[in-house]
Amino acid sequence: WDPDTDEGTAPGVGTDPTVTPVADPPTAPTGLSVTDDAGTETISFTAPNDLRVAACRVWRGTTTTFADATDISDALYCSPNQVLNYEDTPGTGTWYYWVTAENLAGDLSDETGPETVTI
Repeated sequence: WDPDTDEGTAPGVGTDPTVTPVADPPTAPTGLSVTDDAGTETISFTAPNDLRVAACRVWRGTTTTFADATDISDALYCSPNQVLNYEDTPGTGTWYYWVTAENLAGDLSDETGPETVTI
């Protein structure tokens, strides 16, 4: 055995040109609900039963327009069909909550919501 002539070149990590990342976003989360407990809002939902899901996000706004909402949770890493809860203490007012799912590339699903709470 001669290592100079019998061994090939090892492939580089992540250089396989036949593998392309999935750019399709996952489907939207389901079962969104918001429960108020003395000003602490518990946002509950289920991640989509979709193998493309890597994380979900909770969004909050002061209007019924999702485009005006703010991501308040950052990425909540999860598995398909996982039940998630997120707590928020937004202060007094009327608040609207949405959730989205995303794949590893950060492509967002359609939003689920809004659910409304008045504190």
